[in-house]
Amino acid sequence: MTEPLDLLAVGAHPDDAEMTSGGYLCLAANQGYRTGVLHLTRGEMGTHGTPEQREAEARDAAKIMGCAAIEFAGMRDGSVNDDEASVRTVVDMLRKLKPKVVLAPNLVCHHPDHEAAARLARKAVHFAALNGYKTDLPAHRIQRLVTSRYSQHFEPSFF
Repeated sequence: MTEPLDLLAVGAHPDDAEMTSGGYLCLAANQGYRTGVLHLTRGEMGTHGTPEQREAEARDAAKIMGCAAIEFAGMRDGSVNDDEASVRTVVDMLRKLKPKVVLAPNLVCHHPDHEAAARLARKAVHFAALNGYKTDLPAHRIQRLVTSRYSQHFEPSFF
């Protein structure tokens, strides 16, 4: 059985969660919280590096940030969406990792995969808590969903 996480960052591609939530992950890990990262894809459409390199770099980054868990959901880069199969995949990951808090992309972004990841995370957080949403794992209620954003033109709601 996996020990529950306190904080899980979700990103569409390797490097997304690190860039938007890396500071939170490092701070939380340094304070003794169990943290993790869920990458929806391996970034296979990226301009720099192969999927294998990007996965290896993401694993190295997770170690540096003190993450207790890193997972890859196996979705296709450029095709992330919030269909039933994708929601079920992320629900299973949430039920496996049991985070208290999920950090997800903001719904408004310049990249279609990031926007899809935001919708997907929001749906999965909802359905993960429902006993009636059947998967191989029992329901798990996430206490809080927090969003992060890339944009330079962003007014944070808290500091």
